[in-house]
Amino acid sequence: ILDLAPFAQQNHYRFQRVDIRQGIPYQVGEVHAVQMSHVLEHFTWTEGLSVLREIRRIIRPDGVVRIAVPDARRLTECYPRGEMNEFGEVNDGVENQPSQAGKLWELLFSGHQMLYDQEALCCILREAGFTPKPCKFRETHCGEMGQQILRESVDALACLSLFCEAVPLLA
Repeated sequence: ILDLAPFAQQNHYRFQRVDIRQGIPYQVGEVHAVQMSHVLEHFTWTEGLSVLREIRRIIRPDGVVRIAVPDARRLTECYPRGEMNEFGEVNDGVENQPSQAGKLWELLFSGHQMLYDQEALCCILREAGFTPKPCKFRETHCGEMGQQILRESVDALACLSLFCEAVPLLA
């Protein structure tokens, strides 16, 4: 969705815009690291699983995937406590909703096809052929490759995100 060409050029990356539901234009085992921030929830479970299997195809055996999604558990725990206003700056939809329920809807459902908590995210990753490693914002369990992802990415939605790294499950 975003044009990341200027960022890629500045950081000496190759940038190519593709619809990842149609495949990813890399060879088997060619990619060292993948970072998906607030992407997976925009796909149905079946589409998301297909995308993750495609990532599993292209990732190196020693590669790592880092995923951030809205944390359904955290958000639904904030809702009954009346704490949804703290997420008002996330987008105009949340900001403009006058009710706690409306704000929750905007964060979890508006434009999204799937919800994730830690259990669901780990489940889909395992089904796609990964070993999930839940982590926190700015934390990694995946050594230097995980550190590189942290150095080179920004997650502006850390306050509402669930993070998980994953490594290929080796047969």
